Amino acid sequence: SDSSDNDEVINYNKTNTDDLNNTEIIEMDFEIYLPQSNDYFQLKKLLASFYKNIKMNNMENFSIECANHLSEQVECGGVLKGDAKSTPLGILSIINWNNNNTWFLPYKQWILKQVKKNNVDFYNFLNDKSNKIGLLFNIRMINVPYQLAQPLHYSLIQDIQWTQDENVKDKEQYQFDYL
Repeated sequence: SDSSDNDEVINYNKTNTDDLNNTEIIEMDFEIYLPQSNDYFQLKKLLASFYKNIKMNNMENFSIECANHLSEQVECGGVLKGDAKSTPLGILSIINWNNNNTWFLPYKQWILKQVKKNNVDFYNFLNDKSNKIGLLFNIRMINVPYQLAQPLHYSLIQDIQWTQDENVKDKEQYQFDYL
């Protein structure tokens, strides 16, 4: 999608009060941008931080490859930044559950192992290749306001629709029945 169509300015005001009752207002504008290759390192940091407690073989490789994939996936998803030149503060994107990329398979197997322990029906649902499932990646720095989630999700829905309406390469990768 065109970055000018995807950019959305989100204003957020936060009031902090310290012990002396001094009030400080922090005002910041956030924008949703298409992922770019120069976002890779910050996305890798966000993923590594988010997944730091997961015990999975080859987790470091997953963070590297997933960050690479997400930073190159411009058809669908967005990164949250203060401005175009700043580093990403969060990302909302989607990956086709049925993709067979070698970097994704260990993560998929790890999820299936966790699900199988707790919910066999859901495990069977995830293993059914006829289900078109999108795995949502919604990762943001800890202090990024939760109020930004709604515009990010709306932007992702628009992106998914755009991939189906336009002549997008590999559009079947973005055809989902379930997220």
